[in-house]
Amino acid sequence: AAALGLPETAAVEDGLSDSDTEPPFCYRRAATNELLFNIDGSNRGDCSEDTVCLCGASVPSGWCQAPRCGYDGSCSDPAHDPGFLYHSLSCSPAAIASGETCTPRCSRGQGRVPSVSPLECVDGKLPSFTCDKAYEYLSDRLAEETCEHHITSIEECSAASWELHLYHFLDTTASEDGLSGSGSEPPFCYYDSQSGELRFNADGTNTGECRRERVCWCKLSATPGWCQAPTGVEGAVRYPCSPAAIPEGGTCTPRCTFLMKPSQTSLTCSEGTL
Repeated sequence: AAALGLPETAAVEDGLSDSDTEPPFCYRRAATNELLFNIDGSNRGDCSEDTVCLCGASVPSGWCQAPRCGYDGSCSDPAHDPGFLYHSLSCSPAAIASGETCTPRCSRGQGRVPSVSPLECVDGKLPSFTCDKAYEYLSDRLAEETCEHHITSIEECSAASWELHLYHFLDTTASEDGLSGSGSEPPFCYYDSQSGELRFNADGTNTGECRRERVCWCKLSATPGWCQAPTGVEGAVRYPCSPAAIPEGGTCTPRCTFLMKPSQTSLTCSEGTL
């Protein structure tokens, strides 16, 4: 700040961590004429006329800098690197000392997760990573879709909501719905757009459809050791077995439509297969 001739030369800590609005490390807040320092470097706000970033001319020896786009350098066209966090730094903290690590981040709303985490800075270089599609949401009642692979823990339900977060999906912390066998609510992880709550049906026995009012959060791959209810069974109901996903050694009860009878009374999950 002194070398740049700024009137403020004594920086104070901003007291923030992981802020969406303030940039990482050293910056000046124009409205209050404050010189601020984000000590953990985890802020992800942009530099602007209101928050002026003070930057070094070169990378400190042995340190790594988090890139602002894909590792192959195609920053000008985000379509070349789907999922990278283009409007912010792609690893937190924004600068990493040799031997230290940062947590890679992908764009919210796309259901993508980093292929590797964390990343370690070694001799001024960070390893590369990709942002891979892991989650999707279903909300089209007419499509009569159900999750091919259910999110089977409340912790992953919350994590998936962060990755799938859209502007109108505000709640990213799941809470149990307290229901069992409800015909109006979907099984496992879903978003109640009417109440703004992210909910988790713990026993997976709900049978409600995915729709705009009840948005289903789904995985694109199976949880290891779990079985999914069979699909394409002639004469079966929307969720052909209850619960809709079954842990290793667990059982589910097959269900058919009116006047139809299951050929089996119980199915057991063994090595990921019913």
